[in-house]
Amino acid sequence: PIGEQAKICLHDRYWVIMMVFFFLYQFGGMIKNVSQNYFCTAMFADSMGNYTVAYGGQLQGTLAIIGAIPTAIGMVIALPLANILGSKGKAILSGAILAVIGGVIGMINPHSFIVVTISFVIKALGSSLTPAMGTQADTVDFVQALSARGFSYNTALEQIYADLLPTYQTEVQSWGGTITYDTITAPANSDGSVFTSKEPSQSAMDSANPSWMETMNDYNVMIVTIARAGSENANYTPGQAGVDPAQSLGQTDPLGLSDDERQLIASAIGQKEKNGGKVIVLLNNASAMEVQELQDNEGIDAMLQIGLPGGYGFYGVCDILDGTVNPSGHLSDTYAVKNELSPAAQNYGFLMWANAQPDININSAIVEAEGIYTGYKYYETRYADTVLGQGNADSDVGSVSGAWNYDSEVTYPFGYGLSYTTFEQKIDSVNVDLASKTATATVTVTNTGDVAGKDAVQLYVFVPYTDYDKEHGVEKSAIQLLDFAKTGEIAPGASETVTITADLTYMASWDSTASNAAGTTGNYILDDGTYFFTVGNAHEAVNNVLAAQGAETEGDAANVQTWELSAMDTTTFAQTKNGTNVENQLADMDVNYWLPGTATYLSRADWAGTWIPAT
Repeated sequence: PIGEQAKICLHDRYWVIMMVFFFLYQFGGMIKNVSQNYFCTAMFADSMGNYTVAYGGQLQGTLAIIGAIPTAIGMVIALPLANILGSKGKAILSGAILAVIGGVIGMINPHSFIVVTISFVIKALGSSLTPAMGTQADTVDFVQALSARGFSYNTALEQIYADLLPTYQTEVQSWGGTITYDTITAPANSDGSVFTSKEPSQSAMDSANPSWMETMNDYNVMIVTIARAGSENANYTPGQAGVDPAQSLGQTDPLGLSDDERQLIASAIGQKEKNGGKVIVLLNNASAMEVQELQDNEGIDAMLQIGLPGGYGFYGVCDILDGTVNPSGHLSDTYAVKNELSPAAQNYGFLMWANAQPDININSAIVEAEGIYTGYKYYETRYADTVLGQGNADSDVGSVSGAWNYDSEVTYPFGYGLSYTTFEQKIDSVNVDLASKTATATVTVTNTGDVAGKDAVQLYVFVPYTDYDKEHGVEKSAIQLLDFAKTGEIAPGASETVTITADLTYMASWDSTASNAAGTTGNYILDDGTYFFTVGNAHEAVNNVLAAQGAETEGDAANVQTWELSAMDTTTFAQTKNGTNVENQLADMDVNYWLPGTATYLSRADWAGTWIPAT
């Protein structure tokens, strides 16, 4: 509402400053008009009060040229100065000073005033054209959040990291030139760059402060942050190829740990054992990391995946750490034991065409031969096929060691998440309505612990994979996330019923050979057979369904609802939501269209026979 927005603006001192700026601009324009009119009249008017238009025009033209000088100066220095000053408060304060100067000059040409003011305000409030400057911007870093939330922290360690700042700064080349970051960065993929670990070594910390270990004696909680950034045109090449060869830090993948990070964690564990404290690892990451060794480390009491917290997210991290907030998030990716073994990693890299033409800008390409089998759709599907004994799923291709085994490949499944309490979810009913293209499920969530909290309900479907699919090259994930919802806060012992209405589009599969309403080929199909609906994280969902099918797994067969389709459906999704007939598109985007037999696409019909060769 406008009234609420007005209250927010009036209570924001920066917004008030902006309003004052623009008031001064208008005031400066008024003074300019009055003063120019008075000056021209006094200097050039005849006895009747009229003045020569030519002289007046020349004067105003001259003043306009003079006025363009502060305008240009304002445009040139405003943004760089704000970059140097960093914080919003300092930038706007400096903008105010220049704005006053511009306001005075504004009697001649007030446009200089508004240019300087707007330049500073845009820069200070943030722009998509400028990078987030971490603790240099008007944001809250972890240390500031700890202080604001009343934590006592080790200021000696804070000073060590401040002293070592030059050792972990990174220069990144961008369209705007070279940008220096005080945080870890992802390597650019445009030139095949590799990841360089920036974590200060134990010897470097000893040099900065020989007694830094002793400074931790007064603190009983050791928090270790492991960071991996991410951005546009910056990625991690999987495996050893993505690690800086100049470093010898025992790092086998850029998203795995380096020896410096391992030693830091070991130091924290050693210290906590002296004072009976805790060790908590924060994963400050944009990409799923290799954390199996952290899960196996009994000295680590907890891990919290915090992603990229942004400007104020560390407040939330602190609220979780001190128990003010009960965490209820779930992983949005599969955390694999070795990232380089996933199908998508097999032919990933900075790959140049053998017949590249120098006069064409784009000379590299990646064939995404993994198809739909990325993330949980790969790991959970291959696991299901392993249990069901189909598709050569238990072959050794893509495995850590020997026959492919889920427990050896995955550390944390998609949708995994813990809380300070425990919950039980029971799927009560599912109603499939093909006419409305929806599936409506009701789920009862019960807090079985002793702390109030929220939980997320994930609704999955296990779809039939038939002989028709294998014959016609229809690829589908064994388990598919249909939709999700979060409960309100549930007290210990209490329950809440959640209703989820999911779009059945996510249950359909693409068949490039099927006929369609357009009279060509390519259509969405629903295979005939039994559809299984269940809840949990992705791996729990697969196990529930496999148990319901009679397999010996850890799943809950009773926590499954089924729906039967008697015949293949090729009509329900034959049109898009705007009524357009679906059909095959962009066939010439397949490399095999131009170079037949070049790529073999992964198929669950034969995991071993269609496995992607490493490039």
